[in-house]
Amino acid sequence: MVIAIVGVAVIAMVAAAFFLQDGGADRTGSKSSEEMSLENASGEDMTSEENWDVTIIDENMDATEESIHATVIEADPATLSTDDVLGFVPGNHADENGDEGTEDDSASAGVQITLSDSRLQAEGVGIYSGNFLEDGSDEPTENAAALLVKNNSDQMLQVGEITFQVNDSETATFFVTNLPAGASALVLEQNKRPYSEEDSYTYGNAATGFMDTPGLEEDKFEIEKEDGKLILKNKTEESYEKVYVYYKYKQLNGTYMGGITYRTPFENVAPGGEAEAIAGHFKVEGSEIVGVQIAE
Repeated sequence: MVIAIVGVAVIAMVAAAFFLQDGGADRTGSKSSEEMSLENASGEDMTSEENWDVTIIDENMDATEESIHATVIEADPATLSTDDVLGFVPGNHADENGDEGTEDDSASAGVQITLSDSRLQAEGVGIYSGNFLEDGSDEPTENAAALLVKNNSDQMLQVGEITFQVNDSETATFFVTNLPAGASALVLEQNKRPYSEEDSYTYGNAATGFMDTPGLEEDKFEIEKEDGKLILKNKTEESYEKVYVYYKYKQLNGTYMGGITYRTPFENVAPGGEAEAIAGHFKVEGSEIVGVQIAE
């Protein structure tokens, strides 16, 4: 199983390759193709079943102090409107279908957004005001550029880096991890770039890596969820040296908030026993577990 997660304070970005492993960043050469093949420094394919640490980490780096996500909130993607995303004000850009909307729709200018990977759809670009999620700091921010992106494939988007040449000399980059098939996420520009109607968001170069949807290992574990804490209960007669739980923020309308994914580790889980971990970003209402990994 391979899951992407974002590392706090050590986010290493390369136009077509990004790797984070347990708090350390490993950068390697870029790819020119539309679809990104993630490789580590040894040339191993990081999108394989054996290698899955390509992602973002909670600021609590101790083995017992990382974050997790809980409740799955189902929503009908067909009913999602850019006006329903909390903290997001659509700008002067329509989705890749060029939909012009209605007179009251602020995303109705009909400016077409095209992404190089057709499996992804840019539903809108606009202004976000609220907590900045992408680096785990949750610092208040205003008027940041934000991209509402949808995964139209039948696989999980393990990792995606979408870059727009917004003017002659500057770019805007959006990094998203672990976006389930059919789901949308509001992703904030990595460098907190302010949104401007003068910037061009007509074409985004998307470097991507997809994977089969990971399992939750529900036959082996039960997860008790509290705000800021997770308890992993082992239902088997086996012991597990380390188990990782991955989660994301999710709004009530079904939109994931931020490209970031959080990880909570559990160590030395005894047969029939349980282990507890601090999950600083986890909220019972508004978080979703997207994967569970047993470390080999």
